[in-house]
Formats: sequence, C-alpha cells, structure tokens
Amino acid sequence: MPVSYETNEEFMVRIMNFCPQGALIQAFVLEALRQYSETVADPKVHIPDSDFLSGQAWKRTGQWLQGQLEVHLNQHR
Repeated sequence: MPVSYETNEEFMVRIMNFCPQGALIQAFVLEALRQYSETVADPKVHIPDSDFLSGQAWKRTGQWLQGQLEVHLNQHR
C-alpha cells in the first residue's frame, strides 16, 4: 500500500480547518507564529549558520513574518 505524504501547505490547511477544538486552533497557530518570529527577529538573538541554512536568512524570515502578522492582526482591531 503506497504511503501518502502531506506537503507542509496541506498539513497547515488540515490543522487550521479540521481541529477537534474548532477555530481555536487558528488563534493558537497565529500566537505560536507571533512568539517564534518575535524571538528569531530579536536583534540580541544570534542565529548561527548551519549546513542546512543561513542564520541571517532565518532571521530575515522571522522579521518578514513578524511584519506580516502585525499587518494581519492589526486589521482586526
């Protein structure tokens, strides 16, 4: 029997739409993203390079996400 794999996008869609606790998962995921991007974007936090990724690219991604979340969440105020 072939194994079915979800892409990251498929996984995110599934958990955001089909959680036993309903829409609460959306607030949970957004808050987790906000907290993690805030930590990564902090200028005092050093993200080292690895064989897999550039620490600076990871930091820029956190900064970008932090900005996107700020715009998104402020439109609901």
